[in-house]
Amino acid sequence: MPPEWSIETTPLDEEDLTYLKRHQRGVRQHVRSKVLPTLLTNPRSGEELERELAGAWSYHFWNEKYRLAYKLDESDQDHPKIVVLCIGLKDGFYKTLAERLRSIGGDEGGKAEANTPRE
Repeated sequence: MPPEWSIETTPLDEEDLTYLKRHQRGVRQHVRSKVLPTLLTNPRSGEELERELAGAWSYHFWNEKYRLAYKLDESDQDHPKIVVLCIGLKDGFYKTLAERLRSIGGDEGGKAEANTPRE
C-alpha cells in the first residue's frame, strides 16, 4: 500500500487564502474542501511546470480562472508531502510563483519565509 500524502502550507499561501477570502468569496472554502482533497488523492493531477518553474506543479480550478502551485516532497518516502507554494487568479500567477521559487531557492522543504509583494 502506497504511503499517505500530507499537505504542508507556508505563510505565503495562507496569506493568499486570506486575500482571496476577502476579495473572491468562496475560493478559500473551495480550496480546502475540493482542491486539497483532490491533490491528496492524486498528487500528480496538476500540470508539471517547466523552465524556471521546473519542479513545481500547477492545479487549475474554478473554470481555469484560479491556480494553486505546489511541489511534491518525496524526500521521506514514508511521509511524502504536497507543499503549497502559491494560490491565486491566473493573471500574474506565474510571475508571483517564479518570485517565490527564487526566494526559497534550494530549500527542499519548501518553507518560504520571505514576503513576496502582491500584484
